[in-house]
Order: sequence, then structure tokens, then C-alpha cells
Amino acid sequence: MDILSPSLDINAFEQTLMGFQKYASYFYHQENRYYFDLEENSEAKVEFKSLQYSDDQAREKLFEILKTEIFKESGNTTVFVSIQQVQESLKQFDKTRPRYVLTGRRLTQEERHLIYHGMDYRNLILLLEPKDDAFQLSTDKDLLKWAKRILAAKDLAGSTKKTARQADYERIAKGDQNNVIDRIKKAGIVFASWQKYGSSPTEDQIELEPLPVDFSKDKVLEKLNQEYFPPLTFKEHMEKRLEEIIERLVKEIDAEYRATLGFPVPVSLTAVSRGIQELCNEGLIGIQHSAGNFCHVKPNLTETEISNAQITPPFEKPPTKEACPKCGKKPCVCPPVSPETCPVCGQLPCQCVPTPEVVCPKCGKKPCICSKRENISLAITPQTSIGSLRQETAHRLQQREGAVITKVSYKIFFQKNNIGDLSTLPPVLRGSLSGQGDLTAEITISKSGRFPKSQVETQIESLPALAGAEYSADLEIEVLL
Repeated sequence: MDILSPSLDINAFEQTLMGFQKYASYFYHQENRYYFDLEENSEAKVEFKSLQYSDDQAREKLFEILKTEIFKESGNTTVFVSIQQVQESLKQFDKTRPRYVLTGRRLTQEERHLIYHGMDYRNLILLLEPKDDAFQLSTDKDLLKWAKRILAAKDLAGSTKKTARQADYERIAKGDQNNVIDRIKKAGIVFASWQKYGSSPTEDQIELEPLPVDFSKDKVLEKLNQEYFPPLTFKEHMEKRLEEIIERLVKEIDAEYRATLGFPVPVSLTAVSRGIQELCNEGLIGIQHSAGNFCHVKPNLTETEISNAQITPPFEKPPTKEACPKCGKKPCVCPPVSPETCPVCGQLPCQCVPTPEVVCPKCGKKPCICSKRENISLAITPQTSIGSLRQETAHRLQQREGAVITKVSYKIFFQKNNIGDLSTLPPVLRGSLSGQGDLTAEITISKSGRFPKSQVETQIESLPALAGAEYSADLEIEVLL
């Protein structure tokens, strides 16, 4: 009736049409025509149903997408809502491994300070904030709208029996989820690296270090392991404080690095012990254990043994003399042997004419100039997954073109404490045990032969997959000089 009235406000009329297009599930607009149809409009139905969801429900969905679809880790990971909520979550996580706090906005200096206040193993709490200081995950209107539409579309997809309708709703949910992921990734991410934790927020010193655009947990750990806290960092840091680590157990030093903000972050379970082994290898410290004492060599101990070893001042290796193969004594007590005359010419010293050098049958030169082969060792540092170990090994071997791998040892180290139920772990590790407990496992798999690079990569992909384990490899390779 309003159309026939000259008092009609055209803006109100167009707003009504826009509302119909947006929310009316049987209303369509095509080729400048507006009409109703018996077939429902999936987009409009999703939009209308999305009005039923609150902002709090939308935020929960955004937090879920951030953890599972972008960071790709829900265990030991929480999204910041409040100081109390974050601390409660961190207390329930496995403290022996990195714990992640994802924030939807830049935190204040006071908020950062309070998150770490009174926490155990504070240096293993990794605070990850948006690179864009204006980004607001919880209040961004577009993100909240997309999250509500995702909830609505998934609810509708689960409530219909028509395959075509279900596919429409799933397509809408996937499109809006991609919009959310793109917006969050565009904001970027930085790692709050502690230089000093003061007695008050004003004394704190923090550097915001950039992380990859694809900030999945594996990519974050790879960046931290390779660029910010590589194994050499721990060796150099301990080298400056040798007096403080001598006469202490390795596990005490490891606990100190996990707890002290401002120290390098041991994101790898073996980062500290490897640094200590390098110090021992260079003769800067000694290692004392019931299995043996070591200095000027790399300790031949397992991770569990090195953890319980004691650090001592450096000491000299006692000279070793091999027993005589004839008398079996050290030093040899055999009677002196008089020099013998040459059996050919009968002279002492020998007066025989030197034998001419033989021409090499391969290169035809005298002396031979054929390519020589040399055996070298190649160590791949611990990686957080089988895929990362394969990539790192392939990268290192690519630098040795034509190399042949003659022996490879794969090492898998898994450690988890305060396990709520052992039955959640693979039976190969726990047997038939269940209930609460701790577990430490070390697996070494060695293969000898002559393997090309591709075969080694295939072997790595065939290793047992253990979530949360660290994978490393030691290779013996033969290269052309």
C-alpha cells in the first residue's frame, strides 16, 4: 500500500528490500527482479539463523578456529580472555613442555607481567600476540558475523537430510571460515621474548620477535629452534656462567633454564643437555656419571643418563697405551729385536733398486689422480615431527650432491609427566598399564648399507609417529673429494 502513497520514503522501501534479500529464505533478487520462490535461499536462511547466536558464542568459535585451524594445536594451548583464566589453564597443562598463550590483541605490559607471576617453569610459557597492534579478535564485527554464520551453517547442515542442501550449508561454512582464517593470518603474529622479568611491570624488558605468516605450532617451533634459540645458543649462554653450573646435576640446570625468564627458551626437550655435551666435548667442563667420566669427548650417555650426571671442573684425559700384541703388557716387555738383513740383496740397510711406480689402470696417471672418497658424519638436530626431520635431512643432504649414506641412526625421545591416564598413550610405550603416571622413552633405530637421499627420506617417513616426541638423526655419509 505504501507504494501507492506519495508520502513513501524511498529509503525505507529499499531498506525493507535489503532486509528481505538478507533474511527471507524464500525471497530472491535476480536480473533486477524481486520474487518469492518455493526453493529456499541457503544464504538468507544462514544469515537469519545467525541472529540466534550471541557474541560470546561467536568468540568461542573464533578461539576454536585460532587454536585448531590456524595454530593447529589444542593441547597445552589457551586463548587469552583474562589473567585468571589463563593462569588456571596453564596450571593444568604439562609443565615439562612448551605451553602456548594466544592473544587476540596486543597485551599491556602489566597483563604480560601478571600472566607469568607465580607460575612454574615460566620460561616454557610462550606468549604469542598479533603483529598488528590494532587487531581485536574479540570485537571485530566482521569476524563475529562470520563466526555466527559458521555456527548457523553447521547447525543447518546437521539438521537437513537433503544432500544438496547440506552441501550448500557446508560450502557457506567453509567460505566464512576461510574469511576468518585469512583475516587472522593477515594480522600476523609475534613472540614475546623476555629479556628481563622485573619486580614490577615497569622494570620488564620484552622484545617482540616476528614469526611466520603460517603460524602453525610446527612452523613456530621451527622458527624458534633454528633462528632464535638454536642449540649453539645454549652452549654459548652456559659458557658465560660456567662457575654457576659446575658441581650441579644436568637436570638441575635444565630445570633452571625452563624456569628463568630471560634465559634462552628450551623449546626442544634436549636443548640444554646437548649444550652441556658440547661444553664437555670442548673440554670446558667434565661430566661425571656411574657409567663413566667424560672430558674432551662427547659423553656416550643416553638422555636419561646425562640428565642424572653431574657437571665437574674440566680434567685431562689420562694417557692410554695399548697393550703389546706379543707379551700383552703395557708398556711392552719383549726383548729387543736386532735388525735383519734384506732377504733379497743380503745387505743392511737394503741396497735393492726401487720398484717403478705402477700407472693407475683407471685414470692412466702416475701417481693416480682418481677421485677419492671421504667418510664424514652429519648430525640432524631434534625436530618436533617426522615431517620436519625429513625436510631438514633432505635440506642438509642436498648440500652434499652425490653423497652416499652408509649408516643412519634415528633417535626418538618422548617424555611426558603427570599423565592423567596412561591408556591414552600407544600400547607399544605403556604395555597394558593405565591410570596416572609419568613416561620417558628413548628409541634408537640404526640401518647400515648404501642408501641414496630418497631412500633415507622414505625411511624417515616410516618411523613410528608419536605426538609430542622429538626426532633426530646421525648419518655417516661418503662424499667425493
